[in-house]
Amino acid sequence: MTSAPIVEQIPTGPIGTNCYVYGDPESRRGWIIDPGDDAAAIADVVAQHGLTVEAILITHAHWDHVGAVRALREVTGAPFLAPEGEVEDLRHAAARAQLAFGYYIDQPPEPDRLLRHDEVLRAGSLALQVQHAPGHTPGHVILVGDGLAFVGDVVFAGSVGRTDLPGGDWDALQRTLRERILVLPDDTVLYPGHGPPTTVGRERTSNPFLVGLSGR
Repeated sequence: MTSAPIVEQIPTGPIGTNCYVYGDPESRRGWIIDPGDDAAAIADVVAQHGLTVEAILITHAHWDHVGAVRALREVTGAPFLAPEGEVEDLRHAAARAQLAFGYYIDQPPEPDRLLRHDEVLRAGSLALQVQHAPGHTPGHVILVGDGLAFVGDVVFAGSVGRTDLPGGDWDALQRTLRERILVLPDDTVLYPGHGPPTTVGRERTSNPFLVGLSGR
């Protein structure tokens, strides 16, 4: 019998941005996704599971999703992979955190490699497909696995990502919701950048921003 994957949700930083540790319990290989802050706490979770980190991934380059990248890259030795459309914003992440919020983060390093739409990442028996999902930011991606998706700030339990920040686009976000989220099976678990996990089916029928959008 195959063991369930490791999925650890770790709220980080001043606004509780979710970092995820996702791993294969058999091979003990996995990923760190959206490490916004609190690198030591994230590293502790990785160590508790005895995971080898294949890569540090981000869904987008907002400061609250990237603040622990540099420290975790140094601790784990894992490469840092960022969406190809987010590199320019990534280069300004620390400055924007200080300017807009008065909050200090370590400036993330340049990515070791760029994430591209439709590529598949593997860690042991696990796979994640990278899907471009613009709207909250132009280069935002979601990471879709078997029965789950790490959706960053595209959709939350009962809400969706804001589009009033630079690069936000409400029309693009609606397309993303229709073409990336609502096409997934209803029992797909969505792991968002803020708040609790939810499912596609729950959001399809109860999220006021998704009700009426057609994904089928």
